[in-house]
Amino acid sequence: MKRLTLLIACFLSSVALAQEVSDEPTDQERWNNRIYEWVADMSANRDDLIKRRYAVLMDGIMIHPNTPLAIDGDGPLKVEVIDVPYERPFQRIYVRDGLGFEYRAYNLMFALPGPNQQQHQWLEFLRAGEMERGRSLFFNETDRQVPTYVDRPADITLGDWFTKEFSALKGFTPYDSFVIPFSFLFHGYNPQSVEKVLFVQMQFQTVTAQTGGMYVSEWVRKQDGGELLLKITHDSSKEWMPTEVSLKSGNGWPENSKVDQYMRLLQWRQIDQFWLPHMVEHSENINGGDEQISQVVKLRWTVGPKAPDTAFDPKTEDLRQPVLDHFGAEFLRIQDGKVMPPPYYSPPADLLEEFQDEYKSK
Repeated sequence: MKRLTLLIACFLSSVALAQEVSDEPTDQERWNNRIYEWVADMSANRDDLIKRRYAVLMDGIMIHPNTPLAIDGDGPLKVEVIDVPYERPFQRIYVRDGLGFEYRAYNLMFALPGPNQQQHQWLEFLRAGEMERGRSLFFNETDRQVPTYVDRPADITLGDWFTKEFSALKGFTPYDSFVIPFSFLFHGYNPQSVEKVLFVQMQFQTVTAQTGGMYVSEWVRKQDGGELLLKITHDSSKEWMPTEVSLKSGNGWPENSKVDQYMRLLQWRQIDQFWLPHMVEHSENINGGDEQISQVVKLRWTVGPKAPDTAFDPKTEDLRQPVLDHFGAEFLRIQDGKVMPPPYYSPPADLLEEFQDEYKSK
């Protein structure tokens, strides 16, 4: 409830102002009020979804502007980076309930020399009650023993430990990560809540009507004489959920740290009572420069009692497997206490088609 206090106050004040000016609010006043309602609805949906518990499997393809090449030599393996874009598939798993259980996994995939050769390396993080632990899970031909989890050391905070050891397991929270582009590739434990970002860090400017039941809201953050501009395109047929989001630096923002981030939520699906994204395209510039990292991601969701119980049990030997089995996905597997070699991975057909439409045609 505390999260909604500011939203309710903003909403009520806007309604009161409209009533003072006119007994019948204008279209602009109704649209402005709808923005406050939309943020409040998303905050409530996020909290409700977490209480019901959920699991999501992400399949993605990322494009990086620079390619790392392994160079064989007499000494240690060396890596040279060349200015040629490269594509890399990846997977992410997020499992969470409202009782303190949270599990994350990220599969960093590498292409190896030879036809159809890949290396899968899963980074895992588990939090259940006072338990906070992680591990790296991968296939090794000479040693197939399952690696044990490593507990967080007592002399380091969760945030510092996470940043040091698990930064690749980027924070993800339903709805919070769908509105601010940098939240979708957030480096840290969790992205900030959408209500805090929009109503504390930024200022609402206006909303304008577009064709086809679409609306565009505009927000600004003023800092050290510069501006950060956020635009969100809303689809009124899907409870005002965003379809496009852009975050760019504006007047006065330091040139050496400019921001250019973009996200398109290409497909939404209603699962139970929740509108959830099914396909997302995202890009952001690197280190304040012009080069972009881009990705297309397919998200598969299971909510409430449909989510497998063993995915929420910290005693499960491999917490990835209940989620992968639920969605019929096959990756590196633990069997009889051994790590088994992963099958060759090919991206889902609809993800590959979306990726080709977005990037191969450019």
